[in-house]
Amino acid sequence: MKHQIANTSWISSEKFPVLDMKWIAGQYYKKICNYTNLPVSQEAFNKAFQVEANLWDLKKRKNAFITVEDEFQNLFEIIRLFSTRQEQQGFINVISENYLLRDYMLGNVQTFIADPKAIPTIVADYARTERNTVLKLVMRMTEEQVSEDEIMEALMYSGIKFDDPFDTLKNLIKKHCSVEEISIRVYFREQLMSDALRTEVKKYYAIEGETEIAEYAKNLKNAYYIAEDEKGEMYYIGAKLYGHVFQSLVPGQFLTYAGKYYEVQSITPQNGVVVRRAADHITDRKYYRQIRHINLTEWKDDENVGGQKSIGGIQVEKGYCQIGVKTDGYLQMSSYDDFRSAKKVYVSGIPDRSYRNKLVLKIQLPEASEKIRYTICVLMNEIFKTTYPDSYQYICAVTQAHLPEDMPENMQYAMYELITDPDDTAIYIV
Repeated sequence: MKHQIANTSWISSEKFPVLDMKWIAGQYYKKICNYTNLPVSQEAFNKAFQVEANLWDLKKRKNAFITVEDEFQNLFEIIRLFSTRQEQQGFINVISENYLLRDYMLGNVQTFIADPKAIPTIVADYARTERNTVLKLVMRMTEEQVSEDEIMEALMYSGIKFDDPFDTLKNLIKKHCSVEEISIRVYFREQLMSDALRTEVKKYYAIEGETEIAEYAKNLKNAYYIAEDEKGEMYYIGAKLYGHVFQSLVPGQFLTYAGKYYEVQSITPQNGVVVRRAADHITDRKYYRQIRHINLTEWKDDENVGGQKSIGGIQVEKGYCQIGVKTDGYLQMSSYDDFRSAKKVYVSGIPDRSYRNKLVLKIQLPEASEKIRYTICVLMNEIFKTTYPDSYQYICAVTQAHLPEDMPENMQYAMYELITDPDDTAIYIV
């Protein structure tokens, strides 16, 4: 602005609270206008300094000076997306945190200029597995009565063989959900047949409230982000599956949502994620790494075709096991790589999570030492941030490793702790 750029745009949705920063900067518009040789007025400042919290709503201009946050941790892909926002002249300045692949991209600039999508962004897709089919039906039956025809159709589409759909569904719930007592009520409804002249009785199923299976189903529902203002009014600002919340958020952490800054106050099944506005708490950029322990038990090989492979001596195996996850808290960091000055924050009452009969990938590396396996897991976890920018919190590479005593402080948290039964030397993708 000081060098006669007519106007600038700062774009971010969930990396930095640009709307709050615009409001803060507006309090100092006189000093900013004097510094940049603009007419001293709020209007002149607003015309010159613009922000946008919607990544996909930036209008094209003849000339554009854009500052954009690296929302997908994929430097050249973000440049490619926003280089179309000017017709004649443009300048794009990317603000990028210190993630592992950033330096790799900068070290291979010519490759990524030629092909910005050389490292792809992968979006998780719905898989029609046995487990997902069961969870989907459980979610439906906690909200409404589901017809037997719909259950039969869902089982058939997923390739699940059955004689009695009700008995098959109950057995699958026991197999995939952490519940022993299954309380499903059967309803009978009289309905018109296709000829609209006769009626027939159809079976419907629903899960009763205040039961073990109903409690389990709460983890499958959405937890809403709720912001409360000074008048006590509640505002819904977003949603995440309740079972996913603690993998990405813990009370005390700050988050940016639609360009505004919030602090997580509490997380409960009843109220969801309660947050408070925290614009006055913007002092620097904060990054978090969870302190997490993963327990894998009762491994069973996947017996489907292609479940076990050997590639150049490396064993790649799919299997099902019980997963237990315990979260103690998190590291608060000024940069993703700043382990030395990271603050350990322990948070009480974070519920343990358990997953029954969950598919896991096991990789056996012949003659790989503990150090090599640990290094590979750290590398993979950092790469996941770029390849799975929307879901890296829900995927991790882990291995059992007895780390040396002289390792720098906090470095053990670069990988989650793994406990397996029996003790083995594999890398697991969970």
